[in-house]
Amino acid sequence: MDAKGRIAQLAADATAGLRDDAELRADVRAELASHIEEAAAAHEAAGRGPDEAVELAVKAFGPVAEVAAGLVEGNRRRMKRRALARLAVRALLVPAAVVATLVVCSRLVPLRGALAAIGFLGGGWCDGQAWSLDSVAPGLPEDKAFVLHGDAARPTDAERQRSIWEAQPQSRMWFGNYITHLVPEHQGAGSTAPLERVERELRRGEQLDPDNARYNVLLAGLWAERAVELQEERTETMPDDTKRPWHKLVVKDRARLDRAMAELLKGVGKPYYRTYSDDVLRERLGLVAPVRRFEEQIARIAWAAGILLPDCAVQRELARVAPLYGEMLVAEGRGAEGQRLLDAWYPLVQKYNDDAFTLIELLVGRAVVRLGEQYGAAAYERLGEAELAERTRRRAQRLARPFKGYLERRRAGASEAFERELLRSGSLLDGMLFPALDPEVLHEIDLAPSRQLEHVLVEQAGVSVYLVALVGLMALSAAAVVRWRWALGPSAAPMLLLPEWRTLARVLVVGVLLPLGLYYVYTRWSGAAGREFGLRYLGHRLLLELVLLGTTIGLLARSMATGAIRRRCEALGVEVPPRAARWRRVAVWVGVAALWGLCLATRTDRMLGGPWMRSPVVWGTGVVAAGGAVVLAVRFVYGRRGYGRYCATAARSLVPVFAAAALVLAAAAQPYLRASEVRLLRADSSLTSSSEFISFTRAEAMMVERLKAAVRQAADELAGGS
Repeated sequence: MDAKGRIAQLAADATAGLRDDAELRADVRAELASHIEEAAAAHEAAGRGPDEAVELAVKAFGPVAEVAAGLVEGNRRRMKRRALARLAVRALLVPAAVVATLVVCSRLVPLRGALAAIGFLGGGWCDGQAWSLDSVAPGLPEDKAFVLHGDAARPTDAERQRSIWEAQPQSRMWFGNYITHLVPEHQGAGSTAPLERVERELRRGEQLDPDNARYNVLLAGLWAERAVELQEERTETMPDDTKRPWHKLVVKDRARLDRAMAELLKGVGKPYYRTYSDDVLRERLGLVAPVRRFEEQIARIAWAAGILLPDCAVQRELARVAPLYGEMLVAEGRGAEGQRLLDAWYPLVQKYNDDAFTLIELLVGRAVVRLGEQYGAAAYERLGEAELAERTRRRAQRLARPFKGYLERRRAGASEAFERELLRSGSLLDGMLFPALDPEVLHEIDLAPSRQLEHVLVEQAGVSVYLVALVGLMALSAAAVVRWRWALGPSAAPMLLLPEWRTLARVLVVGVLLPLGLYYVYTRWSGAAGREFGLRYLGHRLLLELVLLGTTIGLLARSMATGAIRRRCEALGVEVPPRAARWRRVAVWVGVAALWGLCLATRTDRMLGGPWMRSPVVWGTGVVAAGGAVVLAVRFVYGRRGYGRYCATAARSLVPVFAAAALVLAAAAQPYLRASEVRLLRADSSLTSSSEFISFTRAEAMMVERLKAAVRQAADELAGGS
């Protein structure tokens, strides 16, 4: 055995007691061999031969057994500390990283459903999701769940709603809610359901709420629906290019029609019309906590949008039947009764207006006004009552004036201008819910919270992807260790190089926290990130930024960690592969910097020359980033056999680094993003309906109240003769 082999053998034998800690053994062995080599060099400088110099140096260290015992005793406490550190990595750090990833990614399940519901991930409004208040507020107390659904054991929705009223039999609100769900079961031209039950319940409502015209109007509508048929005679083109159909009345059951119209006139004389749907919605929204998650906002809007409005169809149908039947009565010599039916739309539409809480109800009221003008004025003209025909037109035109202004603003281009603004600065949800509203109202709405919220949601998804990628790299590293253990055998077992706390802190601060901090400054403070634009307008840029952020974190953390591992392996005598050419490393960072520059240059919906670059740049960057991670993994798993121990050691030693990076990333990003979500939801003054703003959205509630006030003022002016 040559001199070097003799020294290596002695160092290996002397450190055999440290074999439970491969890194420590390699470290002590390298140090021991270095001391022996220095002693042998001194003897050789004194004139001894190489072999004799080595023998003298070895003898000077004493018997191997004594040296080994001394090394074990001297490093016992150090071995215990390192054993505890390795145990902490295996039993605490890695599992904690996996758990943190699962916790963060669990947010993606409801988030995916909410984003799909608004069309961001495909699908329609509901995408098969049961968007209900209790779906985002699980574990409601039994009394609150009962108010939401009623008795779940009952077979039909109407019966379940009836159970709520039965618990409060004097409540007009809950009885009205029950009727709202009962009427659709008997509604529709093709319905054959017997009317006896619904008639009985509507009479019960009349007794419970005698001043409410609703029960008479609904009963009149159900009877009329089965007593007559409206057949279209012709279609007239109006000056605004809209089509106005004219119908004729085909009577199938005169006795029932007489009863229906008598019931309608009975309702006309009552003080008010109330469905109580707004009160029910207010009551139910008050059962759940304030909105703290995006999916809760979606659920509230979907719940409000799902409120049944069966009265609208009845109101529209009676607006056609009543004047046609009134004209028939006048022709039969029953002028007073016929005139009451010709004018019935006027007091009824005022009652409908006072009860409305959604835009669709107001638009149905406007349709009733137009039908009253169309059929009522024409009937009076045919009867030779020109003055009454003019009065009818004057009333209708005055009540329709608020809607006319709203429609004229839309036709004048204000709507198109605001839709462009929604595309640029609104959220996806804004784009779905606001285009039909009055541009005058919409210009008073702050779009920023909803827009910024969607950016935060995409960033939450991005953090989840990063964490999954880190856990995936941990799994790939573990696979590389297994591969090289099997290929090299126990003689070249990989080491777990525990990084010094300073080294690990440097990797986490510079490789993870610094990019996150710079991204925060860039997106929140610099004004250069385009956060004044919505996802539909500049979503491709946000995706590119997130891909680049993940790539930057991965490159920095990986290069710093592998650099430290390489230096440690060199110190321990493990053969390492040559470094990649400097120009390649520089080219990678230049490419990343160029893509960040591309983000800064993207200030409109055109990315340096055209939309065609959006997908190639975003997806190309993602493919390159993923490809780089795969290449790194492949190098560890399928490197040259001579570098196998280094590859296995590097892979094994990167696992705790990846785990620590995942924990730091989850702790630094997710709490901030969740807090931002809550803050932005609270700041949103346009979308989320609440017990204070009762409609599908707050913006719609504002518009509804303005239109209702304008219609009420018009009625007051008509009553005053102005």
